Amino acid sequence: MMDVPAQLARTRAACEALRGPDYCTDTVVQAIAAIARHETGFGEYRPFARPATSTEPAWSSHNWGAMQCGKVADKDGRCPPDCFPAKDSSPVTGSYLGCFQVHPDADTGARALVKLVTVSRPGIAAALPSGDVQAIAKAMHEARYFEGFGATVEIRIEGYAKALLRNAEINARQAGVPLLLSIPPPPPPPPPPSPEEMGVLAAIAVAVLAGVVRAILPKTTPGDS
Repeated sequence: MMDVPAQLARTRAACEALRGPDYCTDTVVQAIAAIARHETGFGEYRPFARPATSTEPAWSSHNWGAMQCGKVADKDGRCPPDCFPAKDSSPVTGSYLGCFQVHPDADTGARALVKLVTVSRPGIAAALPSGDVQAIAKAMHEARYFEGFGATVEIRIEGYAKALLRNAEINARQAGVPLLLSIPPPPPPPPPPSPEEMGVLAAIAVAVLAGVVRAILPKTTPGDS
């Protein structure tokens, strides 16, 4: 099982080094850690890591955010140095062989993700302190961090938000800390009109109806028969 307390501590250290302790609240740390767990399991999910076998040692890209190198693999399936090839998909282009970043250790991988979401993408950085996973997912989509899947943009954002909350819940439970992220409930419906407002609306409706009736009735002049 992942050492979630250690990963939260690593996230906080990277965040405070880049943004300072005032910005890097427990909520911000939980939000970044939820992204890291959802995207690559803190660099431990396949294909971002491989366990040891009888012929090969364990390997990890230490890529916390499924961050790519800005290139796709060449026709032979090769990527530039410090990158590795892995399949990815897009609702627009479909499946392709992308090139993903490789970092020398977990601290470097954590710092790369933290820098991306708290410095390089200011829209995401502004949403993280809210703890609102819907707002965070929306900001990430607008910053083109992910494309997502679903018939509409709204469905894609909602799906990512739910995934963030699910991973935040797991992290909080395994670390033994309170969950600070949430999906706010929708706003309540507007109250019904008051009796005074109903009276005004009724008067407007009568006036409009009278105008329509006058417009469609034939015009007459005195003496017409």
